[in-house]
Amino acid sequence: MEWEIETKGDPKWIWGFRFFLVLSFFLFLVQKNFWGAGIILLISIVLFYFQSRQIKYVCQLSDEGIKIGDEIYPFSNLKSFWIDKKEGYLYLEKMKGLPPYLSLPFPKEMGNKIENFLKNFLEKVPREESWLEKFERKIGI
Repeated sequence: MEWEIETKGDPKWIWGFRFFLVLSFFLFLVQKNFWGAGIILLISIVLFYFQSRQIKYVCQLSDEGIKIGDEIYPFSNLKSFWIDKKEGYLYLEKMKGLPPYLSLPFPKEMGNKIENFLKNFLEKVPREESWLEKFERKIGI
């Protein structure tokens, strides 16, 4: 079973970097350091270009594990899963490593198939998404 994910970069770290770039740009302008301001401006343009590109991943479920793009997560390295069929997100808890959770969007019509398949390999854990996670998704970070 497989599906495709389209995403735009990793916006969580980009928000902090954007703030740093804007602050640096204005500090360089206040100090009349136009070379520094120009370099910051070029870095900003490159960042916005790469952040706005669509990245496509193919997610695949098999008997060995979950493959996301070129990376494989064997079921032996995963602890549990929960699924939000309303929003179309699959959450996987890893046994070790950072981040401790993986979240994957999926087509909503595949929710039952994915859940039934994963029940054969992982424990399903009921979990509600926190208000912070919902807020982050709404604003796109």
